[in-house]
Amino acid sequence: MNNIDTLQLLQKAETDILVEFDRICEENKLKYYITFGTLLGAVRHHGFIPWDDDIDCYMPRNDYERLLEIGEKYFQNPYILNHYSLPYFNNFSPQLRIENHRVKVIRIIGNKPTRYNCWIDIFPMDGMPNNKIYRYLQIKRIDNAFSFVRIARSTTQGSNISAKRPLIERICIPVINFLKIGKLFDLGKMQKYMDEVEKKYRYEKSSLVHGYVPAYKGKCVYPKEWFEPAIKLEFDGYLFRAPAKYDLVLREIYGDYMKLPPKEKRISSHVHSVEFIE
Repeated sequence: MNNIDTLQLLQKAETDILVEFDRICEENKLKYYITFGTLLGAVRHHGFIPWDDDIDCYMPRNDYERLLEIGEKYFQNPYILNHYSLPYFNNFSPQLRIENHRVKVIRIIGNKPTRYNCWIDIFPMDGMPNNKIYRYLQIKRIDNAFSFVRIARSTTQGSNISAKRPLIERICIPVINFLKIGKLFDLGKMQKYMDEVEKKYRYEKSSLVHGYVPAYKGKCVYPKEWFEPAIKLEFDGYLFRAPAKYDLVLREIYGDYMKLPPKEKRISSHVHSVEFIE
């Protein structure tokens, strides 16, 4: 099986998770929105970006927490929730993941292969203050909280040192890994702390909303009216909820999003190999 076949099988497995997620959200009247590369793929390709290997969604905080309350009841084998608030969690990221434990993916993290369940990411959306200074400070608070998550997971998971990282991170990461500073921090507590920082401004009472992702940071602040009410966009033959003003959302993140990247950048970024369990 070649890499293209493997990627397509992985994309199909992730779409199946998204279909189940959508069904449960519809049944329980929970809001969500496809976002990032998933939204871009829906608009530009009517499905996955051909070289993409993950699915991302936003959920307003109240809907996100409601899903955490009911999810174990509604998601059935092979689908499971993975979140720091659950007793069996093994998710190194602070956001909720919905996984298929029968499909395993191998990622290279900290220069070593790590085996995970196939997943889709669900990011909570919270409010942001209208005042530019307060907004800047809130984003910095979230950045700092995520730094503690990254340090806490470094001893177990390690960290990749890519040229895309700021110079200070490329200097600090080897030191943190060598000294095993992450052992001083409890990962679950740091993930919870980050959640509490993000929830400072309530989604329902804010005209600006934010869904934090480290790669984009301050870019992910939007007028709430860009999302509500949701519309449906086609993705791999299915219709999923998307921001009402998806063009503005995509331009905020990517700029001229209809322009394809150079060929050398059309590569999968998360997954290195896939295993399917009968």
